[in-house]
Amino acid sequence: MPDVEIRTAMTPGKNLYTLNSKNEILSDIKVREAIMTGIDRATLSGIRFNGLNGYTEDLPGSFNLYQTQKGYEDNVGAVISFDPEKAKSLLDEAGWKEGGDGIREKDGKKLSMRYTLLGDSSISKAMATATQKMMKDIGVDLKVEERPVSDFSEITSKYDFDILPMGFSSGDPFGVAYFGQTYRSGSQLNRSGTGTPELDKKIDELSQIADPDEQIKKSNELEKEALAQYGIIPIFNGPTMVATHPDIANFGANSFAVIEVENIGYTK
Repeated sequence: MPDVEIRTAMTPGKNLYTLNSKNEILSDIKVREAIMTGIDRATLSGIRFNGLNGYTEDLPGSFNLYQTQKGYEDNVGAVISFDPEKAKSLLDEAGWKEGGDGIREKDGKKLSMRYTLLGDSSISKAMATATQKMMKDIGVDLKVEERPVSDFSEITSKYDFDILPMGFSSGDPFGVAYFGQTYRSGSQLNRSGTGTPELDKKIDELSQIADPDEQIKKSNELEKEALAQYGIIPIFNGPTMVATHPDIANFGANSFAVIEVENIGYTK
């Protein structure tokens, strides 16, 4: 279209997968690690961003900070990476052996789980199908269970899921201040059921650090420990895209920026 410019920025939000550690199978940390190791986040991002004007982003490495922020580290990459063969080995170690149909078994029970899909978005369905294939490749029977979005509160409060795609946004650029909301056991954002009293104590100590740079440094160390609970993993952030006239200044995809109305206008 003439006289239209698409302005794009990374959305300050996280889309994630949550594993329910209260599930009998997923209560085993080795199984949770195997599931996360068997998820190809790059493929899922490709599905989500297909057709979005060529938008790409690096895989998110933190729930605290974004890739564009000072102090950001790829804490996810330090703990979890896509490796189907490693995932298979972890399941072997957990006692889940491959059956004749390729699905693993233990004590006569199939390694079967539910992927709870909220809503009827075609993109969400495509991501669910892709995840189902990834799990089959490592010997997991992943059944996609479709539920209405209105069931979200019931699903999370009752832990009525095994793998649940979720999302939340950041309203504050200093994400470290909300470390406890993300990782503390029993937090409303951490619906994985993971966490330990020892980790909760360290989170309390993190909040008492007065120097912001030192707090960020310590949070990167602690986040690696929290991610090693294998309860939540970020899949992608995603774009904010705004169409506007190219001569308009200070308007578009602002991320965390708050621009005063009087500073928005035509450049000529």
